[in-house]
Amino acid sequence: MKDKIRQLLDKFYNSEFYHTTRKNIEHVLIMISDFIRYIFNVENIKKDIKSLWDKIRTFEFEDLKNIRYPVTLYKMLFKSFLSWFAVAQFLFTLILLIIDLFFKLNDYLNFKVQILNLLFITLIYIPKTISLTIPVSIMFGITMSLGTYYHDNELIAIFTSGISLFKFAFPLIIFNLFLSVAMIFIDSYLVIPVERFRTDSFDSAIRKNGFGKFDNENITIRGEDDYFWNVQKYVSSQNTLINVIVFRIDKEYHVDYRLDAQKAVYSNDGWIFYSGVIREWNNEGIMDKETRFQKMQIDFKEKPSIFKRLPDDIENMTISELDQRIKLLKKLNVEYNKELTGYYKKFAFPFSLLIVALFAIGVSTISRTNILIMSLFFSIGIAIIYYIMQLILNVLASTGKIPPLIGAWLTIFLFFPISIVLIRNAKT
Repeated sequence: MKDKIRQLLDKFYNSEFYHTTRKNIEHVLIMISDFIRYIFNVENIKKDIKSLWDKIRTFEFEDLKNIRYPVTLYKMLFKSFLSWFAVAQFLFTLILLIIDLFFKLNDYLNFKVQILNLLFITLIYIPKTISLTIPVSIMFGITMSLGTYYHDNELIAIFTSGISLFKFAFPLIIFNLFLSVAMIFIDSYLVIPVERFRTDSFDSAIRKNGFGKFDNENITIRGEDDYFWNVQKYVSSQNTLINVIVFRIDKEYHVDYRLDAQKAVYSNDGWIFYSGVIREWNNEGIMDKETRFQKMQIDFKEKPSIFKRLPDDIENMTISELDQRIKLLKKLNVEYNKELTGYYKKFAFPFSLLIVALFAIGVSTISRTNILIMSLFFSIGIAIIYYIMQLILNVLASTGKIPPLIGAWLTIFLFFPISIVLIRNAKT
């Protein structure tokens, strides 16, 4: 038995897989040690910052005309990247769609949901799945495309011609920079509205929540000019409030104005109230005016959107909705660190696409063999580290341990220099 185990171990130690994996691990450890030495070497950091500042200070846009761009190589790189990216994105999206379908399958069967509704609810989950998996897909696409070129010695030919890894991959960096900016708006104007529609469609299909009946009920808010609103129901499709009470409290905490109406409709001219009464009190607390009406227009500053029920989950709130929530909490003197962190994260998190792209470029030349395994390893591994760190910072920022702005952006600022060091130390 011992001889068989020894033979298996000898076979494993003499295998190409063992030697290749060992070299890859040694290379990663060397890169990590170089990075640690770089971080603790203050003089090198000062020199790099000074060199970068000199380049920025002396830069002129006319210099761009003198740069020769390898357009043919860029086309080849983009074609390869988009192919691998499409494959990865398709697979990750398909996996999440299948998982979502299995989680909801029991509800679909119990409530006898039609197959067309089932497929429709599943397919409109695609925008959300893409937003969740696009960073990993981008990293996988870049590492596979550049890693394949490195395996086939095509990168060696490119480096020999005087084109650096950074210059060769520069279009991918610019592409992901613009995509990061675009994702800020895509999330609020496409992903979140479609996901809400999907949630409403699912609830309607399984008959859980009377979908489409009322958008919000039993609302109490503090509006502009110290007016308080109490509304029984709000219907967003008609911009209508049902059973409305609007009152104002003076400095002595006495009600000096109250409006009661059966309903109120918001039009281009403002709020129009129906079948109501307005009562006003003087400084002594005596009612000195009462006005009954069937229809009356009153210029209140509140917009209908303030009565809309906002999601409890900050991730499913748009930028404008978070802004409204923060303003409302400020008025009520309620803690809003969690909401402010989520607001800043709406702008910071999309730039993770740029960070993972830089990481992918930096690790693309680690190994000539096992490209698929290494790509998956680094794509998933770095994504896990990134998300865990972001999760920890979100908790600290939401509880007030650190400022919300730092909690949202610190991960980006920490990983950016690490990715630059990886690119600088990559094999060329």
